[in-house]
Amino acid sequence: MNLSELKDKIESYLKDHDYMTVATAAPDATPRAATVSYACEGMTIYFSTGPSTEKYKNIESKPAVACTVDDDEKDWSKIKGVQLTGFATIVSDEEEQSAAFDLLASKFPQMKDMPPKVRPKIIRIDPKAAYFIDNTVSFGHRDKAEF
Repeated sequence: MNLSELKDKIESYLKDHDYMTVATAAPDATPRAATVSYACEGMTIYFSTGPSTEKYKNIESKPAVACTVDDDEKDWSKIKGVQLTGFATIVSDEEEQSAAFDLLASKFPQMKDMPPKVRPKIIRIDPKAAYFIDNTVSFGHRDKAEF
């Protein structure tokens, strides 16, 4: 598979799923992983979180993140998923915040019911590298795309 096909495969997999695990690091380098709901536009990924959460505070101080998206598969030979690394940004531009909120709300309609004063902050992840994991090819098989 060529690089363009791989990127399309990764993007399609991300669009077909709702939850990912985001790993961050605290200022003292303590790792933290959290499951978030997300939406993406191309390979740009958005999620929301409260400003008092550990992941938000970690992203403020150390924007490097690692993420995984996968299916809950008991047969290891059938596991597929995406692993990616990149940088997270707390979205401050009002136009991007609004567009990302609408993107998330189109996937998770309950977001529209949140009062504006308690709406969470929008985080954007810009991937630098992504791996498509496909154990149906062979155990531990990974194809890498860089962005």
